[in-house]
Amino acid sequence: MTQSAHRPVTPSATRSALIALVTGTTLALAPWVNAQAQEAPSLVATIPPLAGIAADIMAGISEPILLIDNGGSPHAFSLRPSDASALAQADYVLWVGEDLELFLADKLDNLAPTATRLTAMDLPGVTTKDFREVHDHGDHGRADHGHEDHGHEDDGHDKHGHDDHGHQEHDHEAHGHKDHGHRDNGHGDNGHGDHGHDDHSHDHAAHDHDDHEDNHGDHGHDHSGADPHIWMQPANAIAIARALAGVLMEDLPAEQAARIRSNLANFEADIRALSTVITEQLAPFTATPYVTFHDAYQYFETTFGLNYHGSVTVSPEVQPGAASLRALREEIREHNIACVFSEPQFEPRAIRVIAENLPVRTGMLDPVGDNTIGRVGGYQAFLTNLADGYAECLGPKS
Repeated sequence: MTQSAHRPVTPSATRSALIALVTGTTLALAPWVNAQAQEAPSLVATIPPLAGIAADIMAGISEPILLIDNGGSPHAFSLRPSDASALAQADYVLWVGEDLELFLADKLDNLAPTATRLTAMDLPGVTTKDFREVHDHGDHGRADHGHEDHGHEDDGHDKHGHDDHGHQEHDHEAHGHKDHGHRDNGHGDNGHGDHGHDDHSHDHAAHDHDDHEDNHGDHGHDHSGADPHIWMQPANAIAIARALAGVLMEDLPAEQAARIRSNLANFEADIRALSTVITEQLAPFTATPYVTFHDAYQYFETTFGLNYHGSVTVSPEVQPGAASLRALREEIREHNIACVFSEPQFEPRAIRVIAENLPVRTGMLDPVGDNTIGRVGGYQAFLTNLADGYAECLGPKS
């Protein structure tokens, strides 16, 4: 032991030693403190149904940040500075894909360069459908006629490429979550591959959304490619939830991973039970024809066997012309259309014109919902609201 070790300890020396001890301890604890601060993951979801799914899966750990709030539409949304800030700080971004959120398609690399990106349309187990062919309203075909399911098959799904009317897809076996944690976050492969995430190399077919007055509003359009409204199919919601849970369980501590696993089991049970309820609720109306504002609901309609007859417009931002409105009024007379549905995000003037003095009812379907859908239990409320909207307008007059 050296002589200097036996020096008398002065008050000044004590303070210096204490400062050094505290400083050293702080530096030693810094990684632990930072890890603790990062344990609550930050997730940005673009639309309320995705935020609702995420809220259920992350319950008790963190709350998702909803990008398109206050009942806005992904078809007509512009990023705000606060949105850019949320994306920059996000650990995860959950979006449908570039076919829906066009405002993000070429911006995510810059806005959220370090976030794990989950592109719902590409996630394992998510089943996509081609847009329904724009057809003459004289075609009485059911909602799923001539439309092939393609892409990913969920375990237990019908492999024939279509949904059976009136039967909820269920009894999906849980996927191994290790297959769902694919990354596209600028950090390389990390052993997860690039499946299920937007790698900016997907060449999605462009959609012609111009309105032609002489084509009955939605006729004659090149409405090709995959329909992005995938969240309206309960089985797809379960697949999205599984993929998100798999990513989170890989990243979070064991205790939180266990909570995620429990949340996922509860969510799946909720959705299966609710799907059974909705199937029974809508069974009396499966033969009743109706028209929607735009063709956004086929995933819900084919799941529950509803009789979609056509839409007022292809693109919700484009109001149909006078010739289109006249043609739709004539078809309502000829084909005993029971209901014409509008949407809260868009001016319903065309719906009023179409229905005026005709024996047809008008109803409301909300394809994305508002902020209340982006919370725990919100996705279940979203499905319930859709089912109630159909039942109220297609059912007998009170």
